[in-house]
Amino acid sequence: MEYIQAVILGIIQGLTEFLPISSSGHLMLIPALTKWTYFGKYFDVALHLGTFVSLIIYYRTEVVQLLTNLKDGLLNWSKIKTDEKLKLPWLILLTVIPGGLAGVFFEEAIEKILSSPAIAACCLIIFGILLCSAETHSANLQTEDRPSSSKVSVKEALIIGTAQAIALIPGVSRSGITMTASMFLGMKKEQAANFSFLISMPIIGGAALYSAVKMFLKSPEAISSMPLFLTGIIAASVSGYFVIRFLLNFIKTDSFKIFMYYRIVLGLIILGMFFTGNLK
Repeated sequence: MEYIQAVILGIIQGLTEFLPISSSGHLMLIPALTKWTYFGKYFDVALHLGTFVSLIIYYRTEVVQLLTNLKDGLLNWSKIKTDEKLKLPWLILLTVIPGGLAGVFFEEAIEKILSSPAIAACCLIIFGILLCSAETHSANLQTEDRPSSSKVSVKEALIIGTAQAIALIPGVSRSGITMTASMFLGMKKEQAANFSFLISMPIIGGAALYSAVKMFLKSPEAISSMPLFLTGIIAASVSGYFVIRFLLNFIKTDSFKIFMYYRIVLGLIILGMFFTGNLK
């Protein structure tokens, strides 16, 4: 039964990490509805590692190109300012700084103070509405000179990175808030989604590595749970891969509104369960 739970939770993680509907909100609700045993924080880390794998597989060509451009930029430092391709990997790394610092210094405080179902529910609703507002704003821009993922400025990269840091609060959605910030800055929604996924690779991979090291140092006995963790990783990576492909195709012709409606309904359900004592 534990392995079935691991597969289901892995699939849910893959679905909710990349769709702008908040993985933390779902991982908070599912155990309450099913009464399943919580596998612990390190299992959650394993699921994030699975979504990182799905990103690497889907964007494997882009990853190779980004690493090549990163190397070429190091060898031709003077060209980075003028060559957008050489600058892009550095801008992606720049977006990691706000989220990385917030994770290192504030993650525990956020878990203690803001990890409430009521807060997660409110964030689901509020940031869902902001997502659609950003989509409308982006669609209304008629100018030709709109930023793309290869023409993001240093200031814009830091703004998007700061938005990514806010996603530490349950219910916000990392993919949702980075797409929102990108669209408010003028990106088209397809560009915003691609950029959101690209910048998530170093932050998700780094966070998973950081937590894995902490796990092995503080809880070496967790190694015995590796088969269970691996099951979750595989399920999350497979579902995550197909969700990335689905979303990038979906938003070519459809709106983010369906995700806003879903977030509002989910937020109201969580609020209802919280105030009736069924979710703590």
